[in-house]
Amino acid sequence: MARPGAARRTGRTRTLGLSYAAVVDRAVPLAAESGQPATWIRLDHDWESYFPEDPARMRRHAARLARHARR
Repeated sequence: MARPGAARRTGRTRTLGLSYAAVVDRAVPLAAESGQPATWIRLDHDWESYFPEDPARMRRHAARLARHARR
């Protein structure tokens, strides 16, 4: 098991990744912050990511949110 804080890939600079999810009405407009572009990404299409496991992880999280929303 990798030690906490270790780089995920040998030889790469250590980084901090901070993620969060928000559930809002579809009518709420998407707004970017200065220098931080925002866009919707379709979960049924692949996209480039620094971490190749991100698309599958995001799909699992969206499915989990959908299951809880139906309760």
